[in-house]
Amino acid sequence: MSVREAIWGEKAEAIEESLKAVDEDLFRYIRDFAYEEVLARPGLDLKTRELLAITALIALGSPKELATHLEAP
Repeated sequence: MSVREAIWGEKAEAIEESLKAVDEDLFRYIRDFAYEEVLARPGLDLKTRELLAITALIALGSPKELATHLEAP
């Protein structure tokens, strides 16, 4: 299971379609770099990575993205 699938859970398809609707290149960047490269690095467990992502999203004022990470299984 990919990191993206672990975080997005059942909403993976809907989130992907939503991102693709905004910009296909942005979707690929988020999918390939943010999730499958950065979040998949060894060293920290997924819960710790999610806490860091949540903290960053709060600081950035990104409520839609924050909701996605708060709902992660």
